[in-house]
Amino acid sequence: MSYTLFVSDGEEALQDQSLNAISFASYLRDFPKAGQAQPRVINLCDTERYLSQGYYCSLLAEARNHQVIPTAKVINALRSGGAVVWIEPSLLEGGIDAQLSMESIIVCMGDAADGRFDKLAAFVFRQYPVPILALKCERETTGFKVTVSRVSLSQLTESAHAFCVATLRSYAGKRWRSSGKSKSHRWELAMLVDPDELMPPSNKGALSQFEKAGEKLGIAVHRVTAEELVYLERYDALFIRETTAINHHTYRLAEEAEQRGLVVIDDPSSILRCCNKVFLHDAFSYKRVPRLKTRFLSNG
Repeated sequence: MSYTLFVSDGEEALQDQSLNAISFASYLRDFPKAGQAQPRVINLCDTERYLSQGYYCSLLAEARNHQVIPTAKVINALRSGGAVVWIEPSLLEGGIDAQLSMESIIVCMGDAADGRFDKLAAFVFRQYPVPILALKCERETTGFKVTVSRVSLSQLTESAHAFCVATLRSYAGKRWRSSGKSKSHRWELAMLVDPDELMPPSNKGALSQFEKAGEKLGIAVHRVTAEELVYLERYDALFIRETTAINHHTYRLAEEAEQRGLVVIDDPSSILRCCNKVFLHDAFSYKRVPRLKTRFLSNG
């Protein structure tokens, strides 16, 4: 069974015994250990400098086949002032626009210290899986500009520090998806579902049949919800079995998956087209597909 290691180059994490934290020197010297399960590593070291201990911690973890957050690729993406993400207002709860421009939002393992920003936190964490992030939002004409930067435990206020330590401790007991292929399956497929949807595209029986078919073909089918689909890069394909819409997490996840090189059904272009009745009618007409009698109305 896998276990979680918190690796730190400072004293703040090492002082909390509940985190099972070790120093970078210990990780470098003592791991991997013969006869023990492969650890999963949460890298709390400073990564601001290129070739820092934090950078080498993630790089060595990847070389040792240890699952690690963040990866060296993500570290590079956030160095030198962080990264910028553009989001739609729909990712934020109403009535808090003014407050967003005045504060940093602390995110730990995809959870926001302020619960009003949970959707935003999960969205950013899917793109930049980092233990602790600070988000700075600015309102623009087309949405919100979010500057994403990594922070350490020592930089946090007392309340934010307590939140992050509690979140990290809780996360240590959660299961991670493997980044590699299992021995019994050649491919990993995420099947996105909403258990609470009243009229889903596929019922439970159909989903079960799809899982069995995947098993026969060497495809591990993982039934996941949007909240669970944090690490898209862990999968080879995304199969959306929720009702899709443009201004919805199904479309955003389809876009993210396509950008990361996954096979996606429904892909973003198909969602755009199938959600547009004008496009569908014109496409059916052009291909001589039987269709309902339709009239276009305009005020032009």
